[in-house]
Amino acid sequence: MLTKRQRDVARALFEGRLTEPEIVERYKVSPRILQRWLGKPEFQQEFERLKENLRREANFAMVRYTPAAVVRLVELLGSDKADVARRAALDLMDRGLEPGSPGEEADCGEEAPSEEMADEQVREMLVSLASGYKKERG
Repeated sequence: MLTKRQRDVARALFEGRLTEPEIVERYKVSPRILQRWLGKPEFQQEFERLKENLRREANFAMVRYTPAAVVRLVELLGSDKADVARRAALDLMDRGLEPGSPGEEADCGEEAPSEEMADEQVREMLVSLASGYKKERG
């Protein structure tokens, strides 16, 4: 089990704000002992724990900000600049068709009737969905 000082040193190294010589000075540990700590399985496990926490926080942030990103992309569909609108549409389609995305239906063995929609209809539908989302959040 690591001491508080070892956990503090591990966090400082993980965050990358201090160099090893600065850590040696700040935490009053010799370079040789620091190297010994770095080789300990417990120290390496602490790095893994810190990485996992960071990964989890990043995933939470992605989930939290995805609806706002979708709303922004939908707004960009109405851009006066054709290239901006096109890229927003492509981004929406790319993200919406990823495996496990809400728009992807499970294969039930039946084929749904194919219904083509005009670009303007799709844009209007997405703008409507986005405005409904804004009202819920507002």
